[in-house]
Amino acid sequence: MILVFVSSIITTIVSVSAQSYMVVAKKIDEKGTEGSASTLSRRNIDGNLKDKFASGDNNSSNHSKGLLPSCPDGSELIKGKCVCPDGSSPKNSKCSIQPNPKPIKCPDDSSMVDGKCLCPDGSEISKEKCVCPDDGSSPINGKCPKPSPPGSLTFLSVVKKVTSNDGSSGTKKPSDFTITITGNDPSPSSFSGSSSGTSVTLRPGSYKVTETERPSGYTTRYSSGCSGTLDAGQTEDCTITNEANKSPEPKPLVTSIRGFSGPLGLVYDSNNKYVYVTNYGDSSSSSNNEAADADKVSIIDTSTDKVIDTVSVGKKPLAITYNPNNNHVYVANTFSDTVSVIDTLRNNNIISNIAVGHFPGNSSSGIAYNSNNDNIHVANIGSDSVSEIDGSTNAVTSTIKQLFNPAGIAYDPVNGYVYVANKESNTVSVIDTLGNNRVIATIPVGTSPSAIIFDSDNGHVYVANTGSDNSRDTISVIDTSINRVIATIPVSNGPNGITLDSSSGKIYVSNTFSNNVSVIDDSKNKVITTIPVGINPYGIVYNPSNHHIYVANHSSNTISVISP
Repeated sequence: MILVFVSSIITTIVSVSAQSYMVVAKKIDEKGTEGSASTLSRRNIDGNLKDKFASGDNNSSNHSKGLLPSCPDGSELIKGKCVCPDGSSPKNSKCSIQPNPKPIKCPDDSSMVDGKCLCPDGSEISKEKCVCPDDGSSPINGKCPKPSPPGSLTFLSVVKKVTSNDGSSGTKKPSDFTITITGNDPSPSSFSGSSSGTSVTLRPGSYKVTETERPSGYTTRYSSGCSGTLDAGQTEDCTITNEANKSPEPKPLVTSIRGFSGPLGLVYDSNNKYVYVTNYGDSSSSSNNEAADADKVSIIDTSTDKVIDTVSVGKKPLAITYNPNNNHVYVANTFSDTVSVIDTLRNNNIISNIAVGHFPGNSSSGIAYNSNNDNIHVANIGSDSVSEIDGSTNAVTSTIKQLFNPAGIAYDPVNGYVYVANKESNTVSVIDTLGNNRVIATIPVGTSPSAIIFDSDNGHVYVANTGSDNSRDTISVIDTSINRVIATIPVSNGPNGITLDSSSGKIYVSNTFSNNVSVIDDSKNKVITTIPVGINPYGIVYNPSNHHIYVANHSSNTISVISP
């Protein structure tokens, strides 16, 4: 069916105020039959006409035919009235002047297009900046980063450890340290440390992990995975370890006791807390009294560190030991070929002089007490032998041979062995005192071994190798479970005395030609400090009652007292 307008528009406007008009339409069916006309009011066609009539008081003007009105000065016809852009009506066919609009400020990465801010490469404005849709980053040179295809990222795990100098946890936490990653777009690029690790993704290429902030007092170590180059899909681990700096140990206090004549040997009497000192003589004595003390044993009361008595013994006394079972002190007289026995409970009287081999006790540890059978063993360097003295009778019961200039002796109560330092052959002989005093092993050590001691803390024997002009002076460490040297510790020149502080696990070594004492940590077998003392220190002993170390300075005629 076709709708055709067949009537002419009635041009007669009955009344302007009525603002209406008629359009007559006839509907003709397919057979040409004329149907009834339809009448459309103005309101029916407002939606199809852009221009409308306007009353004469609204500054409107009609088209030439008087049918379609227009509004002046840019105003528009809205609901039968001319309306200016600011919402007011024109006055005298003029709209009021509009203020300049506030200029639009676009983000740095964007540009103004048709009055709008436009961000590049598909990015959009968010919080006054252009943001790329894939990763939230800002465009670089007008381009957003392209999404990484599978497997194109690299992965880095960063672990933070904080320790103290003894291996325990430090006082600071891993989160107290700030870590920064440089490289190709790392994420995250900066973060606080974590002991469980922080996962970082970055694009292939070179990278480096550093600490940008850390508490003072810590050193930093980086593992090999903390810098380098990563390929696509590669993973790497980085461990950063911070160790608290070790506080410097206070320097030990060293005092001196005077009144000796070439002192060489020392022993501690645990019963009365005295230290006994052998005066070998032949030093440059500063007084007649000091020279008169040669061939004597001086007695120091360690509660006052004063000499309270002297005891005459044989010629050139050197090595000295104490028998706690009978409270006797045994003194090896090198030029008398005897051992003097001092009864510490009877006014320090000499109760016996025992004949032994030639040149006995020619070392600060040339005589030793055997706690297993209460016997005394004396090294006779001139006879290549060791004399065994029965502690209950003070008589020699046997002589052990097959030795080579034996100088120092140490007893191991765990296995009942006596260890003898052979100065000529640079070896240590192992004697089984429970098996008829047989030599069961010979252990190579350093050059010219002399002083020797057993460390009950770790079951090791420490041997002082006095060396020669062409060799280094060292301490050999023997594991008594296998009778082999397991460590060699460099020390200063001429180590001739050695003692153990069992309370701290420290070995003290007197170095005769460098005038100092080396301190060894027996858990690490390493020298941890060196302490200056007098001239030509030789014998050395530990006092467990006050934890002091007593050192015999041969050429100073003094005893140094070290208070750790």
